[in-house]
Amino acid sequence: MNGNTKECNNDNKHFLDSSNIHYCRGNTNERSETDKRSYECLYPGCAVIAKSYKEYITHRKTHGQPFIYECKVPGCGRTFHHDSSFRSHKQTHEPKPQCEGCGKFFATRITLQHHKKICKTKSQNETQFGHSSQA
Repeated sequence: MNGNTKECNNDNKHFLDSSNIHYCRGNTNERSETDKRSYECLYPGCAVIAKSYKEYITHRKTHGQPFIYECKVPGCGRTFHHDSSFRSHKQTHEPKPQCEGCGKFFATRITLQHHKKICKTKSQNETQFGHSSQA
């Protein structure tokens, strides 16, 4: 097994890129050991799901170069020639991270993490001094 793959907890599919995991669909019912690992081809119109990384790479070569990535989110179907563009696009389908403390939304998880440090500090100061900055 390639150490760079990420596994979906819903149905044990493996993906080369952790951002592909949100495409992972399936149920949580137990499956036989032979059905647990699979790799979904992202080429437009291709529905192949390989059972091993080696099988996936062999299959991928049948599509020629350059490899085209297709967004498989229902209703989208956009295609990309570069993995980085594809990964960036996929974020548009993900919910925006939100602060539980104040309800603000953020473009990335990293900006939310930075905000949480400030938001937590602000909340602690308001509690400590017995007032709120909200009017």
